[in-house]
This record gives sequence, structure tokens and C-alpha cells, in this order.
Amino acid sequence: LRKYGIQLSAVGSPIGKVPITDPADNEIERLKLCMETAHYFGAPYIRMFSYYIPEGESPDKYRDEVMERLRRMVEIAEKEGIALMLENEADLYGEKGDKCADILDTIDSPFLKMAFDPANFVCAGQHPFDECFELVRKHIKHLHIKDCKLGTKEMVLAGKGDGQIAQVMRALKADGYD
Repeated sequence: LRKYGIQLSAVGSPIGKVPITDPADNEIERLKLCMETAHYFGAPYIRMFSYYIPEGESPDKYRDEVMERLRRMVEIAEKEGIALMLENEADLYGEKGDKCADILDTIDSPFLKMAFDPANFVCAGQHPFDECFELVRKHIKHLHIKDCKLGTKEMVLAGKGDGQIAQVMRALKADGYD
């Protein structure tokens, strides 16, 4: 990669894509390995997630535990000089826009940003631009170009689903997103 001048924008880790009931230290150890990988490749970001909530239980029951675990991770990221990017995804605490905003606004760190995934918001039953974008707008650092159809969760070509990708891209461009 160095020989050809190719740089990585992020390490696409599975950190936080485990049940919130798993031991917290397991993810800390995996995060440390991801930090080593990010340093090795010169990647300024690590993509991560916000823990699976037990089926049938309210995410609010686990809010404090999610925040504590993510706060610990952000403290490590700050010491390492590598930012984390929270990706929204189904069945996690940060499945919907309001919960992603809750995480990002509560932790409120330059070392925690948003990897905005329109298709994953659609899978969660939301219209990404209409219902989620403004909640997390100031935190967006990365945009996935993925699309999906509401109701069926069928992944489709970008612009052919309900991901409102064009609206998201126009708004980010107006914000100076690069």
C-alpha cells in the first residue's frame, strides 16, 4: 500500500457488534488490537458498533452500560490519537437515529464520530434523511452508499430504495463534507 501511495481511511472492525451482556473487557482487548492495526496502516479511524440488546428487551435498560463501555473505548482512542466511528445497525443500541444521537451527544468527543449508513436506518424502519440525519448531522464523518427498501429490507442499488441517499449527499455537500 505504501509503495503505491494507497492510504486506508479506516479499519472496519466488528468492535461493539457483540451482546451487551458479554464481558466488557473482551471488547477492550479487541479494540487494542484494532488500534495496533490502525497505527500500522496509518488509518485515522476505526469503525465500531454499539452492542446488541437482548431480544425483546428495551434498549433503555442497557443505556448506562452502553455509555460506560463506549466511553472507555473513546478514552483509549483519545490516548492513541485514532478516532472511532459509530455505525448504526439493526438490533444494536444505536439502531435508530435517536439512539445514535444519544450516544454521540452524551459522550461528546472529537474521538467519536458517525459512520452514517442509510440502508441500516431503512432496515430499522426509518427514513434516513427525514428521521435521522439532523439528529446526527454534526457528527457525520463517513457515509455508506448503501440502499434498501422499507418493509422488505431488500438491498438495492443506491438511489433505488428508501435510503434518501441523494438528500443526504446534498446536505453533506452543503456542509462542506469531503
